[in-house]
Amino acid sequence: MAFNVPWYSVPIDSTTPIPTPPDWVRPSDWPVITDTENEVQFLVADTGSKAFSIQTTFIKNSGTNIYIDWGDGTSNTISNIASTTTEHVYSTAGTPCSRGYTTFKIRVYGDATCAITNARHLSNSTVTGGGTYYNVGLLEAYFGNNTCNTTAFAGTNFSSLGGTGSVASFELLEYVKLPSSVFWTTQITAMFYNCNSLYKVVMPTSASGLTDLSNAFNGCTNLRDIEIPSNATTITSLASTFNNCVDLRTVSLPSTLNSCTSLASTFNGCTSLKNVTIPSINLVTTMNSTFSTCSSLQWVRFTSLPSPASAGTAIDTSSAFLNCPFLQNVYFPDACSSNAQYGFQNTFQNAFNLKTITFPLNFNATSMQTAFQSCSSLTSVIWQSPIPALTTFANCFTNCTKLSSVTLPTSVGSTISLASTFDNCISLSSITIPSGWIITSLSFTFNNCQNLKTIVLPNNTQNSITTMTSMCITCPKLESITMPTSMNLLNNLSSAFTTCTSLQSITFPSTLNAVTTALSCFSGCKSLTTVTMPTSMSACTTFNNTFSNCWSLTTLTMPATVSASLTTFTSAFASCINLKTLTLPITRTSLLTALTSTFSQCASLTTINNLDKLGSTAATPLVTALTNTNANQLPALSFSCPFVALSLNGTSATVMSRLNSLRLTNTSAGQWTGTIPQINISYTSLTTAALNELFADIAAQGNVTAKTINITGVTGAALLTTAERSVITNKGWTIIP
Repeated sequence: MAFNVPWYSVPIDSTTPIPTPPDWVRPSDWPVITDTENEVQFLVADTGSKAFSIQTTFIKNSGTNIYIDWGDGTSNTISNIASTTTEHVYSTAGTPCSRGYTTFKIRVYGDATCAITNARHLSNSTVTGGGTYYNVGLLEAYFGNNTCNTTAFAGTNFSSLGGTGSVASFELLEYVKLPSSVFWTTQITAMFYNCNSLYKVVMPTSASGLTDLSNAFNGCTNLRDIEIPSNATTITSLASTFNNCVDLRTVSLPSTLNSCTSLASTFNGCTSLKNVTIPSINLVTTMNSTFSTCSSLQWVRFTSLPSPASAGTAIDTSSAFLNCPFLQNVYFPDACSSNAQYGFQNTFQNAFNLKTITFPLNFNATSMQTAFQSCSSLTSVIWQSPIPALTTFANCFTNCTKLSSVTLPTSVGSTISLASTFDNCISLSSITIPSGWIITSLSFTFNNCQNLKTIVLPNNTQNSITTMTSMCITCPKLESITMPTSMNLLNNLSSAFTTCTSLQSITFPSTLNAVTTALSCFSGCKSLTTVTMPTSMSACTTFNNTFSNCWSLTTLTMPATVSASLTTFTSAFASCINLKTLTLPITRTSLLTALTSTFSQCASLTTINNLDKLGSTAATPLVTALTNTNANQLPALSFSCPFVALSLNGTSATVMSRLNSLRLTNTSAGQWTGTIPQINISYTSLTTAALNELFADIAAQGNVTAKTINITGVTGAALLTTAERSVITNKGWTIIP
């Protein structure tokens, strides 16, 4: 048996507009149904058990009975005006149909002026066992004028909810013509729910009492066009009314919707809908997902926006246009009510073709989080007035790759988050954050803004900022940044300026005592020549990779005071090839455990001040210092901390380290627990005298078991006497060679 299938059968890419669905064509071999006044006509298919059931009510007026003509030569007379269910099972075949089933035309009519107030298909309980899921086989329903015009004709009349205990299924229903006037005084909630073969519903021209249309056409995947009665101005809800109506082409709404409170998911998933005009919506409080995933939608016009009576009324517009890849324009009125406060999260996310948005005067929002994320064609957003309720711009413009400039609102809420706001805005060239903003987060704010040259942060007190994590990571054209004058709550500078290869100088305020990490803060800033650090970063516990690959730095002064809990300087200055003078903190970092590659590839380094402040002067903790100094210009190093292992070697006889003096002043026993060789000073420039000083320092640490020092290629090694070597070999050391 063949059934109709959706007009398209090949999956369509979500970024390709769906072709406009064609008009519904009634099969030519279906029996003729006529639109007859005071009469209801049905066309049914003899599917399944061929069992049908019709529920009726009517008003006698001057008539006596109503009748059901089943179309097979049999009929029933109904004299009871109350709700009556009449069942029928076909024993003969109906009119053959090219769809593979046979059909019957059913007429419900009455004597004289009898008025049919309800004629509804139900499951045939005698055959099917009551209200369990059952396809009643209804194909068409024509309700003549002056029929079914009371509140009985409402609710889930044709709903195909499915499942045990549900009403009967109308999954084959393709066409419904309703009376021209229906005296609805309530709702048609879920009336056609999941009628997924329904192509057309001729709505009444008058239905002034209609209130709730929530879910009315939800899941009607073949519905083409719909015209809601123009006088249905008392509608209170359109929540999910056309949800997942993937073939819906056009919608005509009433002249006003000023009683409506919800447009939640109204057109969600209407992938064929191209444009809609929304009438005035004074009382709407939610537009959550209204047009979400309308993948062919091109424009929407709002006649007005909500006008709540009370100040601060929340209007949820989150995800309203989410995943509308072909949306080009949303037309707002010139002004809107200042009493409304919009939740604008995800509102235009993935609207790939949206180019410009102009917000109306008085527009206010509590959140713009992810509002324009991945709007890859967006070039301009205009706010015409302050947004006094706004607290977050997080991810607002993430992946807006064509956004070249932004003029932000002059003022926002009491505090504002800018986390990832301009992440991957590769066309943005400059940005100025208004001075009145109090920022809480700058995490990933300008990440990968590859053409960004200047950033002006509010040059005033910004004591609400807590993080600059990856704030400007990979901004290769950034030349200057204006920093706030105070940031006493800032706790994280991790990767803040990583790979900002054009940044030349930066001045931090003096108030960074809450910063706990500067991990990779300036890593890869090859043009950086000047860094003004505060004198104190008393909470900072890590400077790993902070200045690695800062090729242009020649002098650097670290904060004088850092946390006593600092544990590692791993690669902190690695590959600073022009760094000559380094001044370390004067506070002792007694918990230091790692100096791995700290000065690696610092070919020009000649002076390190306060080196003796690194690490504990006691026996613990031990420090790992696997630092290949290569061609450093350092003439002398002196450490006061105990070691796990120490590598200060050059690489070969042609690439010698300039180190000519090394002193280890910590005399604690129990050092050198690392792997062989525990000390590697090969290919350094230590003289014989300098080696003897080093051996004396090592001997002062006491006896050891099976420890090794590598002095291969050391300048003074060849002149060492056996006696001089024995100073440490007698303590348990092996000297290589």
